[in-house]
Amino acid sequence: MTARRWVGAGLVALGAALAAVVAQGEATPSVAASTVGHAVAAEQSPDKVAHDFYAWYLGQLAKNQDPLTLKAPQLRDWVDTALLAEIDRKMHGADGLDADYFLKTQDYLDGWLEHVAVAPAKVSGQTATAVVTLGAPTAARDEIWKLRVTLASDGRRWRIRSVAKA
Repeated sequence: MTARRWVGAGLVALGAALAAVVAQGEATPSVAASTVGHAVAAEQSPDKVAHDFYAWYLGQLAKNQDPLTLKAPQLRDWVDTALLAEIDRKMHGADGLDADYFLKTQDYLDGWLEHVAVAPAKVSGQTATAVVTLGAPTAARDEIWKLRVTLASDGRRWRIRSVAKA
C-alpha cells in the first residue's frame, strides 16, 4: 500500500470513527468536522508542505500561470500572509523584484518540474527549516538548485515564511 493510500485509508477510518461518535451523541457534527480538519492538518509535515508547494508552483509556471501576479488563492494554503504582503509590496515598489521570490532566480529549468526533493525539516517549536533541492540528482551541478525554506506553524498548518538560496 502506498503512503497516499495509507493516509487516505486512515482518514476514512477516522471519519467513520467520528461519525460513530456523532451518532452516539458524544459530539456535534461541527465538532467532528473540526476534529477531522485538525487530523488532516497534523499530517502535513513542514517538508511535505514545502514539497507540495514547489511541485504546484513549478507546475503553474510551466503552464505560463504566474501564481504571484495572478494572486492565486492557493498561495494562502502554503505561504504566510505576511510574506505574501511583503512580496506584493516589493513587486509594486520602485525597484520591483530582481528574481522570482520563491526560486531566487529569474527562470527555472524544465528538469526541476519532476525533481523536487526536500530534506527532513529541522523543527524548533513553531518554526521549521527545510532544504529544497530542485533538479535530478544525476543532473549537472549547475542544473541543481537548492533553497532554504523557513516555515511557521499557526498550530493548524505549516506555511512558508521565507526563502533563501541555500
